[in-house]
Order: sequence, then C-alpha cells, then structure tokens
Amino acid sequence: MEQDYFEKPEKVTYETRMRVINGTFVHKMATLMQPHAQMRGNNEAVTMYLDEAASILCERLPIANSQEHLISMLRNVWRECTNTHDSRYFFSFALINKAAQKVTREHNRLYAPQEKKAGLNQDEYAPAGDKSKPETQGWTIEKAQAHIAETRRMIADKELPYSLGMKLLAIPQKALERLTGNAPDFDAI
Repeated sequence: MEQDYFEKPEKVTYETRMRVINGTFVHKMATLMQPHAQMRGNNEAVTMYLDEAASILCERLPIANSQEHLISMLRNVWRECTNTHDSRYFFSFALINKAAQKVTREHNRLYAPQEKKAGLNQDEYAPAGDKSKPETQGWTIEKAQAHIAETRRMIADKELPYSLGMKLLAIPQKALERLTGNAPDFDAI
C-alpha cells in the first residue's frame, strides 16, 4: 500500500486495529509458536485463543495515530513477551496483558500531556523575592510589627499553641531585623 506524501494517513479504527494486530502479532505467534497441549488438534480452540490474545492487545494498547505507530507498539509488546517467555508454546494472556500495559505506560510517559499532580506545588509556595532582602517579599517595618503584635495576641488568647506561636513569631522578627539592620528589642514592640 503506497501512500502519497501529502495524503492523510488512514484513520485507525477498531477494525483496522484488529486487522493490524492479527496480521502482525497474532500471525507471528501462530507461526513461530505451538498451541498448548490441550489445544492440539482443536483448531476452534486455537482460533479462540488467538482471538482473545488480539482482543487483549486491542483493549490494552493506547489509540495510535497511524498504523505504523500501532505496529511499532506491537513490536515493543512482542519484544517484552519474548524477553520473559522461555517456552515454545503460545504466550499466556497474563504475559500479553503485562507487556501491553508496560508499552502503554511508556507511550503515555512520552506522548500523553502531562497533568498537574496533586500535592504541593513548590513554585506556588516559594518566596517571591530574596530572603536576605525582606522588602522584595513584601515586608515593611509596619507590616512586620503588625504581624508580631497579632501573633502575640493569638498566643495570649490561646488561639495558637505557645510553641507554634513562637516559631511563627520568628518570621516577622527576622524580617524586621533585616529591614532595620539591627536586632530590635522585641519586648518593646
């Protein structure tokens, strides 16, 4: 099938996927390997086994943009299966499933849009400016004094535990110290 360079590639539908899977992976397995002992002489059982293997691959592999991409993923599944399989009999469904899932994970890692993971976004909580220059982080002398007074009030009213309040006091105190250039008397504030 020769394709014109400017022609759009054929859309990969379910039927196309099954045709490609049967024509590559399943055909290879049927040609190079033997059916399990209980299926020998029973062509219907072999056909059902191979159809089920094709269905597993069709369900587990991600949507491909083109037939070539699907064939590439099937080659990777074949490679994964042959790396771990050590007999002359058909691959087990579990092995095919596991290999297809591994190829899908790799495909998603490379091609899927990266979603924002749940949890803390470090950039969101990072200080806006230079820590050694509190004014770049929005601190002023009045603002630092107001924070110190509010934190002390919360400690006195038992809204904050004492140990936590003392740790929180250290932030505006350090900002005030850096803004004024000397260590202020915090008891006077």
